[in-house]
Amino acid sequence: MCVAVYVTFSHSCLCHICAIFVVRTDAVAWKLILYFFALQLFLMKAMPGKEFKATVSPRGNVPVYKANGMACYAFTCILLVVCTHFIDGFRPAIVYDKFPEILSSLNIFALLLCAFLYVKGWTFPSSDDVYSCGDIITDYYWGMELYVRDAHVRTKGRASKANLI
Repeated sequence: MCVAVYVTFSHSCLCHICAIFVVRTDAVAWKLILYFFALQLFLMKAMPGKEFKATVSPRGNVPVYKANGMACYAFTCILLVVCTHFIDGFRPAIVYDKFPEILSSLNIFALLLCAFLYVKGWTFPSSDDVYSCGDIITDYYWGMELYVRDAHVRTKGRASKANLI
């Protein structure tokens, strides 16, 4: 009796958990993410900002950043208001309508980005500030490089700025 109840209960819970975490993604969600990332990458490069030198890393590297995060954020907010009021057919509610698809797509993107950064840390690191704790899970999610750069763009900075906005 107890075993039958346990099996039924665990199967029921598993079905509910699977129903909650269904991966829903579509082309519209990927387009929204791509457009937003492209806009933020453009703003990160184009917006003026003071040069900011970060703390010296344990191996002596000093990363240099452009302190323009608040300017990019303000421009993005103003651009949203302007597009909403002056462009016919621009509907910000699409983010609400497609929110589950956007979250699913961002989760897939994050897993792929972590995989890319993990391989990059092992094969062609940006600097000599590369560390491995010996645990593949920690290295995969935490990252191996302290200051990651690809195509002259800070990857960790770009990812964190996109998450904040």
